[in-house]
Amino acid sequence: MTGGTESPRSGMLPSRAQKPPKKYVTRACDECKRRKCKCDGLEPCYRCVSMGLDCAYHSSYNRVQKRKRHVSIPLLEYSLVICVGFANSPS
Repeated sequence: MTGGTESPRSGMLPSRAQKPPKKYVTRACDECKRRKCKCDGLEPCYRCVSMGLDCAYHSSYNRVQKRKRHVSIPLLEYSLVICVGFANSPS
């Protein structure tokens, strides 16, 4: 029984599912970085080729990692004493 009982969605994927997932690159070329636009990370990148620009990766790449903040135990103890003393003081 296949006479018209199929839903209009059966066998069809939504248009979003057919698009490839966005590709994130860790470094953009100098022109894409200057223009603040999406770079595909290739050499030369698609945007520079299509616009006839010189595609280069000369600018410094200084991706900073988050540092763990180390606080000394005596400083923590002192802060705790101050907080507890402040909380117990009459107002």
